[in-house]
Amino acid sequence: MAVEVFDPTGNNIEHTGQPGELVVTRPHPSIPVYFWGDESGEKFRKAYYDTYPGNLVYILKFPYVCPNAAHRCLAPR
Repeated sequence: MAVEVFDPTGNNIEHTGQPGELVVTRPHPSIPVYFWGDESGEKFRKAYYDTYPGNLVYILKFPYVCPNAAHRCLAPR
């Protein structure tokens, strides 16, 4: 799964060590395809695809790349 850390404007900020939003940038097999009871798909699209252009999937807030270890960390809210 390809994931990146974005700022609110959709820029990759992994190199900064600042917290942002974890975004899946390529499709993967376990991504949901709909929400139960959301026949039109509107809620699903708003939850996962409307945050960033290019059909990127928003997952969670406040991850960052630890500068010394180059791995993703989760910052407390």
